[in-house]
Amino acid sequence: MADDPVLCVLAGAGAGKTGVLTLRVARRSGDATGEALHTLVCTFSRKAADELRLRLFRLGVVGVTAGTIHRVALRILHDWRDANGGPVPTVLGDRRRLLEAVLTEHPVKRVTALHLEAEIGWAKARMIGPSEYEQGARRAGRVVRISLGVMADLFSAYEDARKRRGVLDLDDLLLESAVVMEDSPAFAEGVRWRFRHLYVDEMQDVNAAQFRLLRALVADEPDLFVVGDPNQSVYGWNGADPQLLAELPRVFPNTRVIRLDDNPRCSPAIVRL
Repeated sequence: MADDPVLCVLAGAGAGKTGVLTLRVARRSGDATGEALHTLVCTFSRKAADELRLRLFRLGVVGVTAGTIHRVALRILHDWRDANGGPVPTVLGDRRRLLEAVLTEHPVKRVTALHLEAEIGWAKARMIGPSEYEQGARRAGRVVRISLGVMADLFSAYEDARKRRGVLDLDDLLLESAVVMEDSPAFAEGVRWRFRHLYVDEMQDVNAAQFRLLRALVADEPDLFVVGDPNQSVYGWNGADPQLLAELPRVFPNTRVIRLDDNPRCSPAIVRL
């Protein structure tokens, strides 16, 4: 029921994170403080988006756009290409095959495509490119099977191969769409007009690249609701930074933080344990 422009709900396990989000969307749609057709809900899996739409439908709400942040990024790039010309971006759902090709051209002992995938994913989630990788990895204390310099060279070779093929990987979607929003004010205003009310589920699993896109979506007049629990972050491998939850009031000075500490899902014995 809060009317603050930016709300950060910290909800522990079983406290009803998705429930409070869907009830808020339904309340605002019902009292006309928010329009379903101008509402965007970012989730972290397609399954979660499907469940959220079903919950909203049961509450009598239709027309809300719900999907993963990557799907939102792809839609932004599609719209940008439609408005400005150029090919629709081709996206690598899994970059390991291309990484295997890179290792065939640049063989390195004890390194597999899986190792490269993890390290490149870590770097891109933090918006670290090949030229900054070695310094960033050393600062972060990354432990890899080979020297950081060799890893940086393989990262660079992968980027060259990706660009030659004219494709984006899933991490590139986030950065490319954020740059489009930042560099094209008129286009960005159109996107924000369509998505005036932004909700983020499981905020603790957002990484720096995703957060950059979220900031571009809300700009200087945020209508933002996030819910999460820093103790439940499970996407550390993808660069998730639960500290972003704590930093939200600094990024958006008018943020109101609300805690949901009761767990209605579990029995008292489980809660005590």
